Amino acid sequence: MHKCAHYRHHQFAPGELKALAGEHYACSAICIVSRTTIYYEQAQSINMSTLSQQTQYLIRVLLQADPISIMSNSTSIFRATMHPSGREFDILPGQSLLESGLSAGVALPFACANGSCGDCLARLEQGQVNKIRHHDYSLTEAQKLAGYCLLCSSTATTDVQIEVHEATSIHDIPQQHLQAKLCRVERVQDVNIVMFKFIRAKALRFLPGQRANLIFPDGDTAELPISSCPCYAQYVEFHLPVEPLRHHVHHWVAAKFLRAATSRDRITISGPAGHFTLSSALRKPKLYIAEGLEFAQLQGLIEQVLNFDMGTRCCLLWKAADNDSHYRLNWCRSWSDAIDEFDFVPAAKNSDVLNTLPNEWEVHLESCEVYLGTKNPVLVQQLVRRNVDPASIFYPEQQLA
Repeated sequence: MHKCAHYRHHQFAPGELKALAGEHYACSAICIVSRTTIYYEQAQSINMSTLSQQTQYLIRVLLQADPISIMSNSTSIFRATMHPSGREFDILPGQSLLESGLSAGVALPFACANGSCGDCLARLEQGQVNKIRHHDYSLTEAQKLAGYCLLCSSTATTDVQIEVHEATSIHDIPQQHLQAKLCRVERVQDVNIVMFKFIRAKALRFLPGQRANLIFPDGDTAELPISSCPCYAQYVEFHLPVEPLRHHVHHWVAAKFLRAATSRDRITISGPAGHFTLSSALRKPKLYIAEGLEFAQLQGLIEQVLNFDMGTRCCLLWKAADNDSHYRLNWCRSWSDAIDEFDFVPAAKNSDVLNTLPNEWEVHLESCEVYLGTKNPVLVQQLVRRNVDPASIFYPEQQLA
């Protein structure tokens, strides 16, 4: 159960919003953009100088959105049920069906963010929806009569049941090649948090834990784990060491681009790649183990499980490394503060990471899934000796050079 009221469906008074956004780590920033639980005019009233850079950036993303799609006279929250999967999620006031579904961790189909592609076309089986924004894609009269709508441009006015094909495995996600521009670089300790935005309102479909191939203007390429959650459709985030070692080729190539990059530069992002993602056992307890920058591989997985809002027990053991310690310490603490089912243990560099596991987690080891930031045979053996099922231990299949 969530500990802070603002993490879920809650409307704020302007003063309350300002206090929460300024004081409650990154959690409020996640809510502001991905869940859109505030009104547009409230975001406009915030004194940005009092907020962290991360929160400022996310609020600006919100303010760049269409205010008609964010403001809503309705305060009702409706329930959407997807068929044939049976997945359910809440539709918040002013949010499109696609936005609400992605924020809840449902892998709905899409290929853009402005209603031009038609990939999010779905059939309304029961209930009522309203069009909340213009779209260029034209539905035929037959489609309209059959109840089809675009998830990106429609919201619910009642509880709804919708027929749509969700992605349930990596094989359901097509390969994509999209142009993107650099929109933010934030240094946190010895790590650069890098965000790219896709141009022409495009968006990358991927599953959490997967990688993308970045093709730079000089032809160099770097394959990196996508650190952001799939719910941020138009943006992808990567974590890079500020001073990478030369033999870490992918990090070194990306860092070389960043040293001279401007907002005018365009790169190609292709993907997704990799088989490392969440299993279908969404309710099983989940133990995440990372060392240093390996957290970049796990962040999206964790966010996705938290978005499911199923009450899944989760624990992150994050061991410090030489040059990239707990660079997102406050981010992880915000999860732990906000969500009863999430435990976070920052471990020291020379510690035995499994010995830092909270005592109450010993009972979960036999039934839990373990996600590692990298392949670590010694750690796998230690986990198996502690009764973890080997078939429930997952790690990226490719080690970055």
